[in-house]
Amino acid sequence: MNQSSKTSFDFLAPYYDRLARIVFGKHIVNVQLDLLSELRANDKVLIVGGGTGWILPEIFDRYPAIQVTYVEASPKMVAQAKAKLDLELHSQVQFVVATHQIVKEQSIYDAVITFFFLDVLQESEQSDAIQKLGGALKKGGKWLLADFQLRKGVHFIWQWVLLQLMLFFFKITSNLHITRLPSFENLFDQHEYKHEVLRTYFAGMIFGKSLKKL
Repeated sequence: MNQSSKTSFDFLAPYYDRLARIVFGKHIVNVQLDLLSELRANDKVLIVGGGTGWILPEIFDRYPAIQVTYVEASPKMVAQAKAKLDLELHSQVQFVVATHQIVKEQSIYDAVITFFFLDVLQESEQSDAIQKLGGALKKGGKWLLADFQLRKGVHFIWQWVLLQLMLFFFKITSNLHITRLPSFENLFDQHEYKHEVLRTYFAGMIFGKSLKKL
């Protein structure tokens, strides 16, 4: 998870995964695991806003030769990510304690992974993040995206209520001042990507998507 300099997820680091799974069950795990099938054995991967890093052992179980750059703004989250990974695999991961602004637009990565990252950016930062991270992705590379969305209709009012509770919780605990979710379709439609895979979970409130850079 990534954020502005005034926002910090350090306090939540010991509890973050447990809380997420209490609220969303296996859905929030499965959306991420299912997208890993889009990676290839020798990919060079950029993960931004990786949080506690529980996904790293899952990646290496599937792709032992993969190389990862792991960018996360919370030092405590990065410490947890390192602890979850076997020491012999540390040579295949570059851990970077920083925001997404550290990423250079050099088209060196085969895949970019942002799982529940774009939703914590201010609206003024979102387009810049797409540009910067997309600039680090090779042509033909894949952007793996998982995040929240709200479905329309009276039957889905509960999703809006749950989102408001989440935003209030993160405002109190992490100083995150976000009032609504990004318009993901609009964000990526401004750039050249082909939408290849779409999966939804938790009555459609959670989605996973693979986009190919053209």
